[in-house]
Amino acid sequence: MTLLVGTRASPLARIQADAVIDRLKAGGMDARAVPLQTRGDQSLGGDLSTHVGQFVTGLDARLLSGEVDLTVHSSKDVPTDLAESILQLGHLERAPPHDLLLFATEREGVPTLDALLSDKQAVTTPSEALAHLPPNAHLGTVSVRRQAMALHLRPDLLPIAVRGAVETRLNRLLEGRADAVLLAEAGLRRLAERGALEAPHLSLNALRLDLASWPCAPGQGAIAVHAARDSMHDLEALRGVLDHRPTSQAVRDERRVLAELGGGCLAPVAAHVMDDGAYVAVAEPSWRVHVARRRAPAVHRWTGAAETFQPPSWTDTSPPEPALGRRLITTASSSRLTDEAALTNVNVVHQRVLAFEVLHDHWPTTVVPEGTPRRTWPWLLLSSPSAARMIIEELDVCPDLARLPWAALGRGTALAALERGHTVAFCAEAEDGAGFAEALLEALDPEIPLLLPRSDQARPALLEALKAAGRKVQAWTAYRTTPAPVDPIEVEENDVLLVTSPSAIRAWHSSGHAVPGHVLCMGEASERALHDHPEFQDTTVHRLHGPSAEALRTWWKTHTEGQEWT
Repeated sequence: MTLLVGTRASPLARIQADAVIDRLKAGGMDARAVPLQTRGDQSLGGDLSTHVGQFVTGLDARLLSGEVDLTVHSSKDVPTDLAESILQLGHLERAPPHDLLLFATEREGVPTLDALLSDKQAVTTPSEALAHLPPNAHLGTVSVRRQAMALHLRPDLLPIAVRGAVETRLNRLLEGRADAVLLAEAGLRRLAERGALEAPHLSLNALRLDLASWPCAPGQGAIAVHAARDSMHDLEALRGVLDHRPTSQAVRDERRVLAELGGGCLAPVAAHVMDDGAYVAVAEPSWRVHVARRRAPAVHRWTGAAETFQPPSWTDTSPPEPALGRRLITTASSSRLTDEAALTNVNVVHQRVLAFEVLHDHWPTTVVPEGTPRRTWPWLLLSSPSAARMIIEELDVCPDLARLPWAALGRGTALAALERGHTVAFCAEAEDGAGFAEALLEALDPEIPLLLPRSDQARPALLEALKAAGRKVQAWTAYRTTPAPVDPIEVEENDVLLVTSPSAIRAWHSSGHAVPGHVLCMGEASERALHDHPEFQDTTVHRLHGPSAEALRTWWKTHTEGQEWT
């Protein structure tokens, strides 16, 4: 009888399935691979990390239907709450479980991937490895473990969703979609050993991260084999052929740590069990909030015998007392920008003057043409932090949007999405819609359709530039922006007002607020609106250029060195 081994169809998944089949044949059993597709294979979006175990549960469902006899998985993808009807037969001997940091451009003194794979002893501390990246670099990974651990060391980094098969991610790195990517050594090694990596992939510079200071995902590097618990096959005989006991014991210990922390395979938890004990790292529950404000999230580290592990207890920190310096009044919808700017001796006052109403009837209900290749799917464009917030909060209106890759105008927009659990696939370092359009036209294939949810107050520059270039754009008014019903606060001449959009400028005036002597703005549209508005003619307008938080910090330092404004 021939055992049917269910596997995903990607090259790496087939290699892992072939390793299982080789073990079975060595044990005197016949087997063949059955490539299968799951819902996870049909998703590209940065929110895939919110759907635990899509690949695993999709394949294991075929066990219960009788389509296959065994399924093969990367152990790190297996949920901790495996269904009772599914039996984990065991694990093949583990490959090196390290993470590798691969760079888009050559780094002096850093070996090629090919050379690194040949030298199993070469390891680097994560701090030394990440030091090779320039400030504000784009780091390709959607793994919450990798994101939290990297941003703990380098809060200036911006995570970028680089998804797909390993070869696809390497190609995205070569295309410049990110400055570096983090990938598991095990998958790269298996592909390289089968000759499945091309010369440009093997020529990429790469560093292997030390497991003691950068633990892997629980189960990383191990291949898990599942069967239906009520299978008619001799499961113990199969276990005897397939299971490498030291690997299974280590994976069980790592997954026990993960379960005690209440996480699944997509929690910000790292755990690796070695001969001398377990190495665990877990990020604080609110790590995304800190990251969105460019603060290093706390990471709890623990070393010891796996069976003695105790989950950390996190304590809430009280917000700092307001500063007593000059007042910066901001109309931003959240404190993210001013928090990130980390201004000193500044009393920041938030006076939100805009309200947002989602226009559900305007939204599309489906945007993914079923049965079409993923490379032809649309990209979702986010033109502001408000747009990111509106889309994520209302994804139930059109769930298809979560399956798409997202592009963001500026870091503030990308961070607003990240704070809410979604990693964008592209971030344009642009100040306005025209700059965003220019970056998109350069980065994306001209045949890719684009989706643009907009405010009813949106400026036309982005849409007009994309259409003028012949791009296929579906735009809709996703939400309405209106003045918020707020009472005006007292404004002094020495205050500084930070306005975030032309609609915020109009709302500031319509709500009865006075205008201080200095007003900061971002983007050409806001600057023009300030100069055109009759109530702002006697104020000094300052436009911030470049990344908003950095520009705000620089402006504030420059203009507060003396007692008088300059």
